[in-house]
Order: sequence, then C-alpha cells, then structure tokens
Amino acid sequence: MSNFEYKVHISLPMKNKKETKEFYTKLGFNVLDFSPSELMVNFFEQQIAFHELGPSGILKSPSIIAKTPKNDDIAIPSAHFGAFITAKDYHEMLNKLEKMDVKIIFGPNVYSQKDGIEEYMTFFEDCNGIPLEIKASSNDKYPIDKIAEWSHTNTHSYNK
Repeated sequence: MSNFEYKVHISLPMKNKKETKEFYTKLGFNVLDFSPSELMVNFFEQQIAFHELGPSGILKSPSIIAKTPKNDDIAIPSAHFGAFITAKDYHEMLNKLEKMDVKIIFGPNVYSQKDGIEEYMTFFEDCNGIPLEIKASSNDKYPIDKIAEWSHTNTHSYNK
C-alpha cells in the first residue's frame, strides 16, 4: 500500500470573495487567495475551492427530513460538505461558531452508542448559505466500520 495521502476538494460558489475570506479566516482556517475571483480554503485538511458568482449564483440545497433521538422532524441539507475531526477540534469550532453568531442548521447533537462512545454532529451555514458539517467521536476514531452496521440494524441512536 502506498504512503500517498489522498485529498479531495469540492468547488462551490460564493457571493462575495471578501466576506467569504473573512468568514473562514475568523474560524481559523487557512485561506489562499489565488485569483481575483477564487479562494481555496483548507477545511480540516480538505480543500474547498470557492468561485465568485455573486448572489444569483448561489443555489439552495434541497433538504431531507431526519428523525433525531427526540423524534423531532428537522430538515438537514442533503447536499453539504462535511469533515470528521477530533473531539477537541469539534468543541473549539462550536465555540468559534457561537462567538461569530453563525447560523446553526442542526445541532450540536450528541449521540451515545451502545459501546459507550459518543458521537458529535453539527451542521451550519457559511456566509454564502452553504451547509457544512462537523462531526467527531469521543474516541477520535472515524466509525467507518460501524456505519454499515447502523444502517442495517438501526442501532445508531440517530435512527431512534
């Protein structure tokens, strides 16, 4: 197996380059200003390439209805960009979002699993109205091995 570290990026529209750069810089992300109408944001080691299209270029994502553990119906964006991060980074980011009065779409939520591990999840909007997700677990391990189990056995607290 190769030691190559794979990276992904997503390309998204932005209404205003100056506002977008300020928003992500205040949240503590590195922002590369690489052309008059483009930015690259290092979002938890994954890249978001923004292209300035103005307000008319922003499309709203259709939402899905998800059941929370309290059985409330809430709309979660079906199209979003998410990052799995450490629990420490998750809580630090929540504090920054609160200080900046960022619109929270869903969360912050804590889901307790049968094995005692807690999962944390929050969706928020950036200054362009683009939905972003941050997710973490108390043991700082990405639960890829559990995802199939949860979807087939309905044991994930999110589904209850």
